[in-house]
Amino acid sequence: MSEAAHHKPGLIPLRLLPLALLLSACDNSAAPAPGPAELAQPAAAPPVKDASVPGPIDLEPAPAPAGTTEIVATETIVVQGQPACLFTVRYPGAGDREVSWNGDECGAVKGAIVTPDLLAAGGQLADLSPAARRDMERMRSGVFVVEGEFSASAYPLNVADRIYEVPYAD
Repeated sequence: MSEAAHHKPGLIPLRLLPLALLLSACDNSAAPAPGPAELAQPAAAPPVKDASVPGPIDLEPAPAPAGTTEIVATETIVVQGQPACLFTVRYPGAGDREVSWNGDECGAVKGAIVTPDLLAAGGQLADLSPAARRDMERMRSGVFVVEGEFSASAYPLNVADRIYEVPYAD
């Protein structure tokens, strides 16, 4: 026989008794206790993201928490007669490093600090060498990235605390 055949109106099914006891122990006098019908409702499943399609990285600047990598200055300069954006990036424990993005003024490029998890979720780490991927994943304080009109690069520190360019989009 099914559980519904044994269930009498107004009684809580035995399988829901522990949950009903737990809820009755809470002081929730402002709202009525959920009935058996509400307790039996399944929760909606969160939407599933298609992991096979890399998505864009959100490069909107946000204030840097203490102990994270941060962009401390930007300046448009000229390198060999061409505009370039000079970024000064502060890595915790390693000091300030300068990164020059040649060919574009600062207003034409976007620089940001992103987490290695965000880069991995966006698919940007998939085609990197094992050494570059390890350096990126090691940058828990954030990785500096620059996106220009036609390409993008990340600038992690290697194990010797030297900054280097890792192109990830062309």
